[in-house]
Amino acid sequence: MHDLLAAMSDHFAGGGPVMLPLAAASGLMWWLAVRKFMELTALKREEAPLADCLKSDAGNGWQRAIVGGWLAGRTGNAKLDRRLLERLRHEQSRRAGSRIASVFVLASLAPLLGLLGTVSGMIDTFDAITRFGTGNARAMASGISAALISTQAGLVVAVPGLLAGNMLRRRAERLRGRIKRFCLQLPRGTARREAA
Repeated sequence: MHDLLAAMSDHFAGGGPVMLPLAAASGLMWWLAVRKFMELTALKREEAPLADCLKSDAGNGWQRAIVGGWLAGRTGNAKLDRRLLERLRHEQSRRAGSRIASVFVLASLAPLLGLLGTVSGMIDTFDAITRFGTGNARAMASGISAALISTQAGLVVAVPGLLAGNMLRRRAERLRGRIKRFCLQLPRGTARREAA
């Protein structure tokens, strides 16, 4: 175990100074992705049927916000009520997709940081050639190693990050669909409850 950690540490250090911002971007990206995944999972698990939401304080956060806003703000004017419902739906749909764009930005940033490390490593290699000529393989190897490791690390961060972002985007789209259906059923459900 100790040897594995030492090897990983040497590999990380071999990538050069760009590895620190790359590791920070990776950590932030996965923190955002895991939090969003947990948030979307909890929202789905806590969803309740519309009738239950209208009877009591049942449902999850977006359902309670829409029902509460609807019951408190409706006027009886069909046009104004439709606008109110659209505004409530839009607000919750926007929240459904929040932070996913940040996951994509960080995943897209990783290969660019890797490319920066590549350029930096190649500049170090050319500096070594200028100073020592092609006879000093060790000096050239450290620059080439930094270039290759940083490129590899950028791709290792980016590919799973893009996959996670796509998975989160699909889940958010499904949630937006459920929010839309809920909002379409809300006026009829409210009228049925008041008629009973």
